[in-house]
Parts: sequence; structure tokens; C-alpha cells
Amino acid sequence: MGILYETSSSRSAASRKEGGEEESKSRPRDPLLVGGVGASIGLAGLILLKSQGEVLEGLVYGDTGLGDISAAALWGVGLFFCSPYQLLLLFLGKIETERPSDWILQKLGEATGQSTQDVGYTAPLPLQALTILFFIGAGTAASWLIHAGLGDATWSVSSGIGTCAAAGLYEVGRPERLSGQEAETLDAQWQEFAAWANERLQRSGQCHESEIFGSFRKQFARYRSPETLSDAALKDMVRNWHPNASRTANGYYKNVSVQAKVVQYLDVLSPWKANAGICSEPAPLPGEVHLWWLSVTELQGKDLTSASLLKALAPEDHEYAAAAQHPEVGQLRLLSRALQRSALARYCTDGVVGQELQFARQAQGKPELIRPRLGRPLHFNLTHTSSLIGLAVSSSHIVGLDVERTDRQPHHGVIRLAKHKFASREIAFLTGLDGASQVEAFNQLWTLKESFVKATGLGINGPPGLKDFSFQIQAAACDGISSSKLPEDHSNIQDTGFSGV
Repeated sequence: MGILYETSSSRSAASRKEGGEEESKSRPRDPLLVGGVGASIGLAGLILLKSQGEVLEGLVYGDTGLGDISAAALWGVGLFFCSPYQLLLLFLGKIETERPSDWILQKLGEATGQSTQDVGYTAPLPLQALTILFFIGAGTAASWLIHAGLGDATWSVSSGIGTCAAAGLYEVGRPERLSGQEAETLDAQWQEFAAWANERLQRSGQCHESEIFGSFRKQFARYRSPETLSDAALKDMVRNWHPNASRTANGYYKNVSVQAKVVQYLDVLSPWKANAGICSEPAPLPGEVHLWWLSVTELQGKDLTSASLLKALAPEDHEYAAAAQHPEVGQLRLLSRALQRSALARYCTDGVVGQELQFARQAQGKPELIRPRLGRPLHFNLTHTSSLIGLAVSSSHIVGLDVERTDRQPHHGVIRLAKHKFASREIAFLTGLDGASQVEAFNQLWTLKESFVKATGLGINGPPGLKDFSFQIQAAACDGISSSKLPEDHSNIQDTGFSGV
């Protein structure tokens, strides 16, 4: 049994729900239209100022004249872009980005059976004309009510100018209006991001934005260039996928993180076949773990002194194998080093072979790759039994790996050994089981705990020792613990899983 331990957009047309979260709405702006309206208002004002005083007085104070017409036009244009409710929000320091005209067009489209949710949807001309008439009527009504209440057009004109000014502020703050093709492109990008996020992201934990962006860009080669998909667009997509995720000023997300993903390599007979030492595997993505497996039993009777195998080994590996007291242990050491070197060489970018890799020991005794120096360090951990060798590799998390035979049973009994090595909560859990279930649970806990101490580099005897921490195994896996089976042809060798934080 093996356990691995790790430490470690938006649419422009309408809202949609992905992964249980509603995407924030994005509404366009028309700078040319806003500028044209402003220029027209300014020109009209200049004409009035240049006019005779009688004309200006009649315009403002007349019963029904150019003042009412101007106020109706001002109010109609203002209401087209900004509703009274939005004006209230503006005074409260808030902005609602949906245009009243967009809302009317959508409702008219739905009433007439239009596909308003389609990307790039444009309302037909009759509906646009009907919407314009609606706001002309609304502006006329607003102007008439103000005039009737106050006795002249002064307040209706001035309030209309204020409404248009507020509408201009809203238009400046609204997202840019996209063409139908641009909207379709953005929607396709959002669909791919949402599908990827549902698989690779989780709404908990924390991580840096580079982990999310890097993982997404590596999986979709066409988005690796910022010109194709900017970081700003990816930030919007993360926010749309999980609105409750918060981001700090230096790019760290809270309540969202990249899920660990295990990629298993099961070419167990020939990990060092021709050209295996040349780079042939991309480095693990952020949050991704590569597991390399080598079946010792399937290599029995094969020539282990071939040139291809020796090419993956360095002199210190042969010295390490020769120091073993039994030939079987020496062979196991040799195969373990061969798997480690040949697998890690595949991630190098300068064409090195396994025997050229150089390692050093960390303070806790864990090996680390020091040559060649990669752009991002590779974390790895090696484990083996008499029949299986495994290697875990990650570029973003410290990893620990342990494997045990599923038929392994402690010589003096499960509970007796558990009392020497396990925490009290784990002993109580095992005591409540019997027979095969007890042995299976013991092996799961043992490999999980040993993978933890291997990840930390502190060893079984610690500190912390195996008794100083505990794990919980239950039908519904607890946070950070999951398991996955190897293919059927290897199920008699091991059962493997991983856990991480």
C-alpha cells in the first residue's frame, strides 16, 4: 500500500452559472455615443447663450416650448443609460453596471422568443426602435411631471443635465462593448477555463496567482502568450468562477487553490529504454504530482547489466549497492537509483542523462537535485518494497511516498505494534476493527504516517515520531486524503493513494 503526502471571462452579454457560482455581469459602453450626446448638449447650450434674452426666457419659462423638449431629450438620454435607482446608488458610492436599455432589450427579446443568452446576441432593429421610443416617452413623462410640479422648465432642464452627467460617469466605468466575434472568443476562453477550474481548482486553501495562471497556461498551449489571454482576463475568470475568493495586493488568493493531481507512469519494464535520459516529460504542473513505478518482480530473470541501465547510474550508486549485506538488497538499491536518475533526467532541459545528475543531502537527510539547476526546483521522494519501487515528483510541493505489500502483517499482531508506533486515537480506531479490515486499516495508517515523516525529512523516529501525530480514516475521506487504484494488472502488488495540504 502506498501513500503520498504533500505539504505545501467573463462573458460580455449575460450572466451564467458555472460550478454552482453565478458569473458577474458585464455590460458594454459606447464612447462615441456618449461623446455625441455630450457634444450635442454643449452645442445646444452655446446656441441658447448666444440667443436673445427673450428666446432664452421663453425657452425656460414658457408653458410648453423648447425647454420642455430639451428636458425630455435630456431625461430620455439619461434614462437610456442610467436609471433613478442607479442614481441613488451613485450618491451612496456604488455603481450598478447594467444599463436600463439593456434590461428593456433583454425583456423584449425574451418576450418575442429571441435567444438573448447567445454570445454576441444583437436585438433586431424593431426592438431597438421600440426601446428608443420607450425612453423618449419616459423622458417626456419625467420632464412634464417636473414642469407641472414646479411651474416652469428650469428644474426639468437642470435635472436632465444632471441625469446625463451621471449617465456619462456610468459609461466611463462600464466594461468595453465587444463585437460579436470578440464575445464568442471570450466566451470560448471562459468555457475552457471554467471546465479546467472545476477539475483542478478547489474553493478552499490559498495559493499564489502564478500557480493558477501557470497551470492553466501549461495545459492550454494557445494561451501561454499574454497577448492571447492576459493575466487581467484570468483574474476576472477566477473571480467569476469563485466570487468569494479574495486576492491580496501581492497576488495571493485566499479560499481558492490548485488541487493536487496524480499522474502515474506505469512503463515499469523499461524506464531507461533508448533515449530515456533525454528530456521527454514536461515538469509537473503546479499542484500536480508525477508517480513513477517500477515492478521488481517483472524484472526477475532479465539482464540488469545492460548498457542502457548502466547509463542511468553513477559510480556512487554502484558503491551504495555493493555495501548491501545481501545481493537482493543490492539489486533493489541499484534499481531504485536507476529509476530515480532516469525519471528525473526526463525533466531536464539540456539533454543530460541520468548518470550526469548530481545530488546533495539536506539537513534532514533528504536528497535534492543540485545539477543541472532547473528553473524551478523538483521535489521528489523514493520508496520501495521487495516487489515495487516508486518515485514521487512535484515542482510545487514537498512530497513523501511510501509503499507496503497489502499482505503485510506485523509479526506480533496489529494492535501490539500500533501501541508502540501509533497515536491513541489511531489505536482506538484499530481496536474497533477485526480481521482483514484491521490489517488493511493498519497498513493504510502506517504508509500514510511514514509518507508524512518522509516528506518532512524527519524520519520514523522523529521528532516528531509516529506517535506524535495522527490521521483519521473514514468512509468519506477526510480533508486532504484520497486514494486511487493502480490498473488491474498491478492490483496484486499494491494499492496506492495520496494525501496533501
